Amino acid sequence: MADTISYTHARNHLAAILDRVAESESAYVIKRQNKPGAVLLSEENFSSLLETLHLLRSRPNAQRLFDALERSYNAETPSQTLAALYEELGLAQAETEAEPAQDAQGGSA
Repeated sequence: MADTISYTHARNHLAAILDRVAESESAYVIKRQNKPGAVLLSEENFSSLLETLHLLRSRPNAQRLFDALERSYNAETPSQTLAALYEELGLAQAETEAEPAQDAQGGSA
């Protein structure tokens, strides 16, 4: 959950607050008198939030994600590490990271 701080406190301690946000991935709600507040969060958390919103924007995609999440909670699908998945598929992680993405017509993206 996000901590709430005043605008004055944020202004006076901005460097320390930015360090805390970046290191601990905490978030702050910054309140101002008689004006709307704002939220300060790490760039990584912001990007993750935008990606999640993008994935959930499509109702069918959201349903697939929630169904997969439910299956994982019910242990219908065993979990495995990324390294184990690469091994199972006979891939080396470095190979897949080095290959350019292919578009629908077989060309590089």
